[in-house]
Amino acid sequence: MQSDFNLTLFLVKLSGGIAGSVISLSVLIPASRRETVARMATGISSSVLLTTPLSDAVGWGDQGVEYLLAASGLTAFGAWFLFGLVARTADQWRTLDDAMRDLKALKKGKDS
Repeated sequence: MQSDFNLTLFLVKLSGGIAGSVISLSVLIPASRRETVARMATGISSSVLLTTPLSDAVGWGDQGVEYLLAASGLTAFGAWFLFGLVARTADQWRTLDDAMRDLKALKKGKDS
């Protein structure tokens, strides 16, 4: 039985994900230890899963390991910020009523 798993490819994606997440720590510090772990897990898992589609979309698919590592780090870096944005927004809006109240206040401010 033939397996499609490539250990080298997996390790490159994993290394890029770890590097992208660690670099992201220095740019935007998480609010808590729980958020740090969740964002690290998001960055690493998304880099393992989404690096190949990203590198193919930008045309780096056949360029070599360095480009794959860069795409992996970029994926983790992007996921880190997206997860942080979602986490902080969800923390601010605990319920749907909170979100609707804030959106109505924004709309009133634009109409005035």
